[in-house]
Amino acid sequence: MKVFLRSTILALFFLTNAIYAADSKSNRKDNVVSFGVKGGVGWPAITSPIDIAIPGEKWSVGLDYGSKTFTTDGEMSESSSTGIKSSGTLNITDTGLFARYFYGNSFNSILAINSMNSEMTVTATNATTGGSAKGSLSTSAIRFTAGIGNHWTMDWGFEIGIDWLTAST
Repeated sequence: MKVFLRSTILALFFLTNAIYAADSKSNRKDNVVSFGVKGGVGWPAITSPIDIAIPGEKWSVGLDYGSKTFTTDGEMSESSSTGIKSSGTLNITDTGLFARYFYGNSFNSILAINSMNSEMTVTATNATTGGSAKGSLSTSAIRFTAGIGNHWTMDWGFEIGIDWLTAST
């Protein structure tokens, strides 16, 4: 029953918004700047990037940035006779440029390039001697993304979109 209720509410939301987004093409052209938050699966689910774009009738170009830090403060194990405590942090950042080309009202393709960086630091401390050791690891990569999707811009400026198919390397 919950699934049916959620599906009905989502369908009404999309259908109602589709009426107000009937002319996304001119609505995009009338906007000066757009701000947004991305979600989904993969990196966007981890870093929750925000984006800023300059919308246009045919092209929309912009920047996105997301970051997430994970920390751990390890407790000494009672079964451990070494008395070593470890703690660490992992920071992931994802920065990118993107361009969307709109073929009509809402259907579009996206091309993006992102720089992904991660840095991990772990510190281990011996409770008996007070000595500690610290280790660090960092990585970086460039990711290219291409995809297709739909983005609707409402008369009042709100934009909702989904990328149906994307491929990254």
